[in-house]
Order: sequence, then structure tokens, then C-alpha cells
Amino acid sequence: LSNCSTDLEMNGGSQIQNITAINSSTINLSSINYNSCTPGYCFAEFKSYLDVYVNETNGSAVSGATVNATNAQSTVVVSTTTGSTGYITRQNITFANQTGNSTPANSRSTTYWDNHSVLAYKAGYVSNTTSVNMSANQNVTITLTPFAACGDLAGSAVLGSNLSAAGSSCIRITASNVALDCNG
Repeated sequence: LSNCSTDLEMNGGSQIQNITAINSSTINLSSINYNSCTPGYCFAEFKSYLDVYVNETNGSAVSGATVNATNAQSTVVVSTTTGSTGYITRQNITFANQTGNSTPANSRSTTYWDNHSVLAYKAGYVSNTTSVNMSANQNVTITLTPFAACGDLAGSAVLGSNLSAAGSSCIRITASNVALDCNG
């Protein structure tokens, strides 16, 4: 939808009208016309596609990684795992909701859910996260670093095997807010 004075029009009257728009980045949320909508009866939800690929530092796909997407209100909206190709199944992520009324003329209340945080993790790797704005479709690549030996830890990790060090420190945490899951 482009070059339109009204992108969507809802004529709800006293009946509930719900619309879900997917792949809706071209809709101007302030250009929705709520004609004859009784307060509380016209609802619109706007979604975009999220595609995520998880690989490791050598470029190979990471199968079985958990991917969580969390909205700006800290609600997990997706929790899934990658397949053998390193990809998750395409997700439809809500970036805004709108309730409209015809009185006063075309009044609306919009709730935005962006930005979203996308986290990937798997045992034996340091987790990684990125922030995305879902008002447009997103293709995200998240790279995980293997963590299987003693060394520096600058991000949260889940151990994939036992670690031991004779007479010295095995893990040196080099950042703030690091979580180490001993996978036990």
C-alpha cells in the first residue's frame, strides 16, 4: 500500500472487528480510518517476518540452538530451536497493536512492541544476542562461539562438557552480567 490517503478502513459499528496485517511494514498506522467503530470494538495487529540463522565462528550451521525473541516489554514472544540448516521456522512477530474508535473522529490508541531482542544459545557455546526493529521484515544471523576449554569468558555460556584445571584458574570472566550455566 502506497500513495493512499487511507491504508485501511474499518467499519465496525457495534460488532467486533479484528484485523491482523502480516508483512505490513508499508501500512501507515496513522492512516487507518475507523468509521462507525464503537469504542472497544475495532482492533488491528501488525506483524513482520523474523528469519534467524545461527552459525558458529567457522561459518557452519548450529543445529539445535535455542532462539528466543523478547519484545520491549520483556515478554518472550518466540522460543524455538534451529533445524539442521541452522535456521528457525519463519516467525510472525507483532510490532504494534491498535484500537480505534469513530468518536472522536478516527481516534486510535497504538501500542508499539519494538525493539525486540533475539537471543541464541546452545550447550558448548557462548550465547549471543542482537536487537531488531520488527516494523519491517528481518533476516538475522547470530554467531555463536564454541566454549569447550578453559579461557576467558566475555558473554553468557552453557557448558557442553566438564572442565578441569590443575593448579590454576580455568575460567576467567572478563565482562559484566555474565551467566555461566554448568548444564547440570
